[in-house]
Amino acid sequence: MRELVDLFFRTLYRVAYRLATLYWCVFRPTVRGANVFVRRGDSILIIRNSYKRRYTVPGGHIGRGEEARTTAARELAEEVGIFVDDGALRFLGEESNTDRCARDIIALFECILTAKPSIRIDNREVVSARFVPLAEALDLPLEPFVRAYLESLST
Repeated sequence: MRELVDLFFRTLYRVAYRLATLYWCVFRPTVRGANVFVRRGDSILIIRNSYKRRYTVPGGHIGRGEEARTTAARELAEEVGIFVDDGALRFLGEESNTDRCARDIIALFECILTAKPSIRIDNREVVSARFVPLAEALDLPLEPFVRAYLESLST
């Protein structure tokens, strides 16, 4: 039964994402988000959302009145069950793109972990999450901002 409920929610996420993309293409709004690169040793945490084809890192929409750093910490907890104090996140800068028709402004953060965390996903929005060696991660189909970050580490 749980598998059917998960499938139902994954379908809802796909439909909602397509509708949001349509809205963004028509109205071209500015959308603010925050993402966090989680590293442990020579590995990075990579996730796969049910509604996207490319791998990414935890993150999401910045809520009204919410700070980007708070969003990054909240999304990390919601998407993969890793709880960190938002002070543990180092601000890397902002990325701007129009991949999805909207003007995305993404605040990027980095979190370096020393201990192996327990990862918990919902199998609805996030369908996989794992630490991948940096060199192997570059072989995956990645969101452009994730690829740029990884390439900056290898130079």
